[in-house]
Amino acid sequence: MVLKKESHKHFWPIITIMMFVGVITCLASIGILYKSAVEAAESRLVSLVSSKARLINSVAVFDAEYSRVDHPDGAEGATLSQIRNSFKDKNGFGETGEFVVGQLRGESIEFLMSSRQLEQAPNPIPLSESAAEPMRRALNNGAGTVVGLDYENREVIAAYQLVPQLSIGLVAKIDMAEVQKPFISASINALIIALIIIVMGTLLISQIEEEEHSSSEAFALKSGVGPKEWLIYRILLLATVALTVMMTSIGLLYHSEREAENQRLLDMVETQASLINAVAEFDAQYNEDDFPGGSVKATLLQVSNSMQESPGFGVTGEFLLGGFDGYSVKFLTQPSHALEPVPDFHVVEPHSNAMKQALAGRTGTLVDIDYRNENVLAAFTPLPALEAGLVAKIDIPEIRSIFFQASFKTSAVAAVAICFGALLLWQLSGYKKDQELPDLGQPISHGLAISDEARVSPVLLLFTLSLGIALFVLDLALPLGIACGLPYIFFVLVGKIYPRREHTLFLAFLATILIFIGYFYSPVGGQDWVVITNRVLAVAAIWLTALTVSVSQAQNRAQKVQASELRRLSLAVENSPASVIITDPDGIIQYVNQRYTELTGYSREESVGRKSNMTRSGNTPDPVYSQLWESLNSGQTWQGEFHNKKKSGELYWERASIHPIISAKGKVVNFVALQEDITERKVSELKLQYMATHDNLTNLPTRRLCMDRLAKIIDIAKRKQMQAAVLFIDLDGFKEVNDSFGHDVGDQVLIDTATRLKACVRESDTVARIGGDEFIILLSEINKQQDAAFVAKKVLENIKQPYNIEQKKIDIGVSIGIAIYPNNAVNTERLIQCADKAMYSVKTSGKNHYSFAE
Repeated sequence: MVLKKESHKHFWPIITIMMFVGVITCLASIGILYKSAVEAAESRLVSLVSSKARLINSVAVFDAEYSRVDHPDGAEGATLSQIRNSFKDKNGFGETGEFVVGQLRGESIEFLMSSRQLEQAPNPIPLSESAAEPMRRALNNGAGTVVGLDYENREVIAAYQLVPQLSIGLVAKIDMAEVQKPFISASINALIIALIIIVMGTLLISQIEEEEHSSSEAFALKSGVGPKEWLIYRILLLATVALTVMMTSIGLLYHSEREAENQRLLDMVETQASLINAVAEFDAQYNEDDFPGGSVKATLLQVSNSMQESPGFGVTGEFLLGGFDGYSVKFLTQPSHALEPVPDFHVVEPHSNAMKQALAGRTGTLVDIDYRNENVLAAFTPLPALEAGLVAKIDIPEIRSIFFQASFKTSAVAAVAICFGALLLWQLSGYKKDQELPDLGQPISHGLAISDEARVSPVLLLFTLSLGIALFVLDLALPLGIACGLPYIFFVLVGKIYPRREHTLFLAFLATILIFIGYFYSPVGGQDWVVITNRVLAVAAIWLTALTVSVSQAQNRAQKVQASELRRLSLAVENSPASVIITDPDGIIQYVNQRYTELTGYSREESVGRKSNMTRSGNTPDPVYSQLWESLNSGQTWQGEFHNKKKSGELYWERASIHPIISAKGKVVNFVALQEDITERKVSELKLQYMATHDNLTNLPTRRLCMDRLAKIIDIAKRKQMQAAVLFIDLDGFKEVNDSFGHDVGDQVLIDTATRLKACVRESDTVARIGGDEFIILLSEINKQQDAAFVAKKVLENIKQPYNIEQKKIDIGVSIGIAIYPNNAVNTERLIQCADKAMYSVKTSGKNHYSFAE
């Protein structure tokens, strides 16, 4: 259908709409994230003050029992002295943040500690004054956050809490200006980039408008791009502007928040450590003899009591206290997210690196894997007085959650803005339906649409997928990405060889998504605003390329349409490489072309007058035929595959597209079937499927197929209430074989090893190669773990036999780790991990043996 334009040039209103969508999206993302930033600052302060208050209260309770007599100032004086000593080392956080401790003295607030800003305790403040609002609320037995004035009449965000044992208030506060500073900087950068995108979009719209207004309906037929399609391009551009602006704002602010989160955790762990060290030093002086077990146990008791009351912060955050006994790391307090005590772990185990750093005397932050195997952001610092380490950690998904929520909210706003902008574009376009012409991509002949589009081949799809994955991996691997996303243009250019213009636009959209994902997950992507600026420019270049390719494809299509339709139809029917059948409504063949006779072996005389199902082999499922007739009887085209039989009895695969021919009265008068022999493609697909799931050297299943079979084995074992086993096998001395005899000999060793391993198991068991010299054996339906031990012994015996390769005698061994379902684990990943760990213990204890997982 072609649309006729009534209105004249309306360039600036369209640009105004585009700017409206971009600015609305930018303001929405900034506003939503500003609220999140303030909430994050409040949460940060609450965590700081509550963790400090809990520990102070625990110390005060302890001192009330053990330091009433020992300390010259009594129990309360003992606690306050420890607080003062801790604040000497760490009374601040960030640039302006600090802790304030106060108590009521008559009708005034008296501050007990020196101020970070004043280098001395602030002067008492009457309760009637407006300053020190957070401390006033804390002393009124309150707990929470407030934006108000501090003792110097500066606007601050403050968290406050009462320490009930001492009746003192504790406040953690930070200047509002410090909270706003990084946010304002990131927002300015986001607005600058948003303006750049709008300028780029303006130039693109200008080119589109110039091309359209210099054209006519004749140009539309020549180029294959009608006014309606130009409108679709404008709407796509609106969506791209909105997406880019949103991702720019969120990306910049995300990295700003990640840096703030690092500092927050570091401040938390350092302020908490300063108090714990002060308590430990006090206990070493006063409670070494008074408390059973000595001063260290006294300190640990106070810390444990504070953590038992509320050991964490946020949803997943928590403090961990650990020590080192010379062989392993142990947790000195119970982690809040562990249902039972966490066992000690060896220093070589790949988790809790933050605790190892703390025990090594270091302070800092890192991304770590905790005792639950969860990805966390962790801050660490040593506790020299206890010869221990302190860690504050929080799950990374919790950090990201506010940005995901902001993304969803901003996306909703952007979607509304785009819909509103699209509606305005439609109203401003001034188009109305005038006449119907044949669709440029689908020439019509007597009610039957014969598409000249080639189907997308699996090879082309595989090539496109491989190119996209390769570019994305390079984008993640290189520090600043591959030229900040510009090579994705080659990914979009692949759309030139696709049959439909929609494919090109889809590839452009996919490239845009990959660019922003690469920005978030590349090693240093996003740390410099120049990086995201370049990526945004790359997005503009990608869409300009996509539109250019799309217009080129439209022009090519239009040129094909202008050729003789009658000649095309005759060639398509009689000389087409696809076989063509025309039947009556009952499926009786009325016409077949030459290709059909060549494909099936039936001559035209043998075919006409017979049912079209004469080539049915019985291998095509009955539901396929049911769906076929359901579609055809409703007047819809059906497409699908048949596994048919030639006259000679040879089986072949064909893909069919069957079209009903509808009369003027709406009745089906004929069916036209276009059939293509896809036997070779089917065979290739089966080969590709085999190659994707089997190792090309040993022909053993790969990890992917191994995991699928393990899942099935577990299901069978669960259903039959039996056991299953995983044997994780690693060759001993294989590297020396490669180094001494070369990789050709090494490959032959792997091939022979695969043969020997298969000789050790039953037909129902699986032997897989998962990489390098690592193999896995899956044993199904075993009665006891001794069955797995029997197989492991057979493997040890077979592998230790010398290998004779190229007149060389080669000796190797194996280390085997065994995990039993359901004794060790009940899911696939955990079973593999248990077996791997057991194998590793064999490696470290002498090799060439087997061990069961603990």
